[in-house]
Amino acid sequence: MMINQKDECKGFVAIETISNEAMDRAKKCLTRFKAKCQGKNVSIIEGIGTSALRSSKNSQDLIDFAKSQLSIEIVVISGDREAELIHSGVSWIHNFKEESIIMDIGGGSTEFIHGFENKILRKTSLKIGVSRIYQSFGKPDAFSKEQMAKIRAFLSDNKDDFFNDLQ
Repeated sequence: MMINQKDECKGFVAIETISNEAMDRAKKCLTRFKAKCQGKNVSIIEGIGTSALRSSKNSQDLIDFAKSQLSIEIVVISGDREAELIHSGVSWIHNFKEESIIMDIGGGSTEFIHGFENKILRKTSLKIGVSRIYQSFGKPDAFSKEQMAKIRAFLSDNKDDFFNDLQ
């Protein structure tokens, strides 16, 4: 999802709004999805909004469109809830017989989930998604050494203590 940005901070910009072009693409995608669901006789469709909808000032426009035009309710979830759902989804296909870490690299956020068997031991959702980084530099074909240094500093500045106690 393309996003307009504002408020530069150490070489990076905070997500401000979903661009008109991205909003149009999202609406068309939801419309196609709804039609496919109808073609398969799906009676209940639930939408979940993650990082882009959590942090964009105009996310309500997409949420309102989905509800009024498509009868799809979109619930915007927290980063912690997103991590829980990621763990649940991965657990359907993987039996964690030893402690493991799941990393979900998203566009606006990245989640880390430390789990064992079907239990979450710790989780975090960090605002370090690849789209956030990529768009901050104008979507280059390659990153310069200076840009890579800024990315490393950004990642360091935006981490939490998730990995501190792991052996």
